[in-house]
Amino acid sequence: MVFILPYLTRVIAGVSVPDTPIINASIAFARAELPDYGYNHVMRAWLNGQALINHLPESNRSEIDAEAFGVATILHDLGWLVQSSFTSSIDTDNTWRSNNTAIVSNDKTFEVDGAIAARNFLQQKGGSTWDKHRIQLVWDAIALHTNNEIYPHKEREVAYTAAGTATELFGPELATRMLVCIAIIGLTFSCRPTTSHLLTLLFRELL
Repeated sequence: MVFILPYLTRVIAGVSVPDTPIINASIAFARAELPDYGYNHVMRAWLNGQALINHLPESNRSEIDAEAFGVATILHDLGWLVQSSFTSSIDTDNTWRSNNTAIVSNDKTFEVDGAIAARNFLQQKGGSTWDKHRIQLVWDAIALHTNNEIYPHKEREVAYTAAGTATELFGPELATRMLVCIAIIGLTFSCRPTTSHLLTLLFRELL
């Protein structure tokens, strides 16, 4: 069952978002751990995803744990560290790199490193409302946010973390396509652009 709270809200850039201690702590954590570009990216991803959620019918919106979604989206790039020679060539000023290399491992993907860091953060800061299920939800949303083979079949919080991030990186057209795909039963391969294709689109915009 989804854990729903009567969240206080505030408005950021025209978007109504939850205003809770753990959301605000997540924002502060992201600000401390990410460089400017990374911090601005995760904040825009959160606002884009929350805007998508806010436009859902109330019956659908009430089923989403907006706090878990918010924490996941704000913290989804904690593990990002550009390591390949290709991506490093376009990141000469380290704008994408995590400030805390202790989060980054040598044997796991950046998504999993970020998910582990977010889980540790929630276990330390989340309090009694953050049970095993909610923490796992955040872990899944971060670990799977680039895995278009899996996130369409997961909880809505996981799917909207991916959709908010895609909206920020690639614009609303692709994100809309993602959400349509998520809603279709029996997804076809043509409905799901591969992660490598998404990265190609991103680098094309940057170069």
